[in-house]
Amino acid sequence: MIHHLSEKIGALLVAYGLPKENKEIYTYGAECFINLFICDFILLLWSIYFDCVWEMIIWIVTYTLLRNHLGGYHTQKNWQCMIASILLGILSLSTRTFWLAHPITVIITFILLMFCIITVTKIAPVLHPNHPLSAKRQKTERIRSIVIITVEVLAAAAVFFFDVSYCGAMISGIIMATFFAVVGHLKNFEKTDAM
Repeated sequence: MIHHLSEKIGALLVAYGLPKENKEIYTYGAECFINLFICDFILLLWSIYFDCVWEMIIWIVTYTLLRNHLGGYHTQKNWQCMIASILLGILSLSTRTFWLAHPITVIITFILLMFCIITVTKIAPVLHPNHPLSAKRQKTERIRSIVIITVEVLAAAAVFFFDVSYCGAMISGIIMATFFAVVGHLKNFEKTDAM
């Protein structure tokens, strides 16, 4: 259903004068937008019920901003992506207090965040077959990913002194985006290794 609607949006954009050779890109973009909208709406409803709306908004912004430039693993079906995204958001918000609950977990979290920065520096961007990038664009996305994760980690460190729950939401977003980038990178490596 979502793919069908996305195809109609792609056709409509072409009918209104956008280049026909980019119809697949428009369809893919519409599909991503619809998936994102549905997932974020469900996550916001969940966060209203559990009284953590601001934490969810902070997580969505932190995760999505890094993920959009870093790239990462994608499921093969829309419904798998939506379920995984919703579960990821719920899991991330459920673990937000873990990262800073005890002095030991603060140290572990600091080490994890440093690992995330190093990992992003090494693997960014993680490409997807439906979203090829020129060499110039890859370089740009790499720089953006490194800047974004660095700014997000520094912002999380600053927020730590004001609200631990908000800081935990940011940390969960950073760690989850990096985790899915690593999974996507390993999947891409498997595909090229198999060829």
